[in-house]
Amino acid sequence: MDELLNDFIAETRDMAQALSGAIVAWEAAPEDRERLDEIFRFVHTVKGNCGFFEFPRLEALSHAAEDALADVRAGRRQADGPLVSAVLAIIDRIGE
Repeated sequence: MDELLNDFIAETRDMAQALSGAIVAWEAAPEDRERLDEIFRFVHTVKGNCGFFEFPRLEALSHAAEDALADVRAGRRQADGPLVSAVLAIIDRIGE
């Protein structure tokens, strides 16, 4: 299990680092659907992996970001400054 956990940590860090450009682009243009979808896939993946590894706090955090991003994707919510900032803070926390 330690090897799987180490892989999860390394993979999550790599994905978060690779996502940094998309995050900056989405912050500058929250209506950018491609960036939104990329960020959504990241938090969705992290949420699923946290469920597998039984990290309930991190799972809940990533689930909150996923729900907010799903609302934006469905047109139920606007990607305004506070929402973008909150999602970015969650992604930063995931990286920690």
